[in-house]
Order: sequence, then structure tokens, then C-alpha cells
Amino acid sequence: MDLRLYLFLKKISASELARRMDYSQATINGVVRGTYKPTKKICRAIEHATGGHVTREDLEGKREEYVLEDLKSEEKIDTFQGWE
Repeated sequence: MDLRLYLFLKKISASELARRMDYSQATINGVVRGTYKPTKKICRAIEHATGGHVTREDLEGKREEYVLEDLKSEEKIDTFQGWE
């Protein structure tokens, strides 16, 4: 899940999440806005603080890559079986 969406759904601010995680407000705001690429340590901390709702893959942008790979592989299967 996107971190911004998580904060919206849980009705908490980036500042509050930063306080709970014991990180600076500027760091977490940067992650939310996409202007700061989080370290693996920060990714793990956010994943833990959100109860796993925002994963490291979400933060690293890898989830989209996995989805694209799945779609590509499904297209190959569909093409192979003659489905359109």
C-alpha cells in the first residue's frame, strides 16, 4: 500500500508517524512526498510501524515491478493458449 494512502486511511499525519518511529519529521515527509529515497532500515521501520500495511516493496517501488512482470507473464500464457 502507498504510504500516503495509509496515512490518509488511518487519519494520522506524517509527523505523527515520524514521532511513533522516532525519526525526524523531515525524513518521513520526504518519504511520503517521494523526495527522499528511504534506506532499508527506514523501510523496515515503516513496515513495522504500519503493521505490514506498507511494505518494503511498496516503498522501494518494487511492487509495481512485480505486477508488471505478472502481467507480462500472463500475456505470454494467454498468447500461448491463443486467448485474446
